[in-house]
Amino acid sequence: MSVRSHREPARKRALAVACAAGMLACLGALTTAFLWRNPDVWDGAARGEVVFRVQSRSMEPEYRGPQFWQTCPNCRASFAVAFDAPPTVAANSELVETDGISGATEGLDPQTSRAAQEAARIVEKTRALTCPHCGYDRAPVAGMRFENGATVTAARPGAETGPDSFWRRVQRALRRETDPEFRAREAAESAERPERWDVVVFRDALGRLTLKRVVGLPGERVAICNGDLVVDGRTPYRSLKGALGMAAPIPNVEFRRSDRRVDAVGVVRVWQDGASKTLTNAFSNESSTPCLNGTNVAPVELVRDFILNFNWYADDGATTKFAALARRPESACLLEFNEADRSVVLRVKPLFNGAASSGKPFASLDETDFANEPGRRVELDGELPQNARFSVATLDGSIRFAINGEERARFELDDWNSTAAVAIDEPFALLGDVARAANLALFRDLHYSNASEPLTAESARERTETLAGRETQIPPGRYFMLGDNSPASVDSRFDAIGTVDGADILFVLPQR
Repeated sequence: MSVRSHREPARKRALAVACAAGMLACLGALTTAFLWRNPDVWDGAARGEVVFRVQSRSMEPEYRGPQFWQTCPNCRASFAVAFDAPPTVAANSELVETDGISGATEGLDPQTSRAAQEAARIVEKTRALTCPHCGYDRAPVAGMRFENGATVTAARPGAETGPDSFWRRVQRALRRETDPEFRAREAAESAERPERWDVVVFRDALGRLTLKRVVGLPGERVAICNGDLVVDGRTPYRSLKGALGMAAPIPNVEFRRSDRRVDAVGVVRVWQDGASKTLTNAFSNESSTPCLNGTNVAPVELVRDFILNFNWYADDGATTKFAALARRPESACLLEFNEADRSVVLRVKPLFNGAASSGKPFASLDETDFANEPGRRVELDGELPQNARFSVATLDGSIRFAINGEERARFELDDWNSTAAVAIDEPFALLGDVARAANLALFRDLHYSNASEPLTAESARERTETLAGRETQIPPGRYFMLGDNSPASVDSRFDAIGTVDGADILFVLPQR
């Protein structure tokens, strides 16, 4: 037998092995690509969560960016000190993700981050800080503790709601690969469709991951008037709970007590740049914490909507009864609550330069001054709990009343379009035996500013305008985004950002 005849079977076996290996390699590559495109096949439960670290101040105070912390030597309270990253760093991204979503930038590690190192240099040059709690203006800079931005956790869109069999997941994935109509329908069903007031993570035109709040939906007309959002000519509804989620507490408010009333006053005080200088009749739109370079107090804007939370304790054996006086730019509103007849009554009195027609200023008004004003009455349904926490709010052109966080009455005032440039420095007063009022807490609502393109000579002026801005018609499939921290946010008010395509929205964050 020839040598060739002996080699022939060996060649055939080698060829067969090579072909089999090639087929296995192709099958492995196809399987890998299939699993990569269809992660739900191997991850049968939820697809997991994505964790972000906030690196911007545009959504303060709910989503706080990097800060230093200091303890006041006068009142011993701890307070945060914000800083702005250099423009070359801040322009990269608002979020830093931790699980591999592309487009990330470095985190603000104090040892390696350029932004953190720049902030440290600013700290070294700062003479002293002002405590937002007590106003002490000589708090030393030494010994401040760095803290990175807030953590944001978002569920992946299209996550499975429960366990499923492996073969069921394989069948669904195969159909997804072979049936374009099924693939399109499944993609549409799993797409993120945000609602108004949702906070979302999206990718902007430059590929940056950004965190903003949805305020305008496809097809709507959006404008900003006197700091309020106006959609299709009206202020959109926000629940009191939703508004509290966006509101900022006012730590330096003064509650003045007299025999017949307790006033929430002094809410317009703004401390500047670690010095003792204050501004009256205005309030910073940003969080109440100081900023090392002063940007959290400039520009100063008019804030006119507030929320007051408090407890009111009745005498032994008596029913709860009180009156809340609320200030508006051109009117005073008296809200009377009576547990005995389960009602809330609102009476409104016009104000002229802060005083009633009788000449009495808002700070001196009481129930007798509203005796001749007609009342609007709301009967309260449901139980009235004992030792309740009450809320009174001036919000979006209305007066709201809530018990234990549940809104029980709403009175429309239709004064949201008032052009009176008035900052409310005495927003509320509680009338009655002041010993009954306790645990008072005051919050200020958002104030949106109009804006032009950033870094122009007119930007500072246009950001602080209180008159109506330009109206934007939102195209189909796009959304209008705003940051809660209006002066520090670059959002849909700017042509460089504009409206956002719904396809670029990656995550809708759960309501807090």
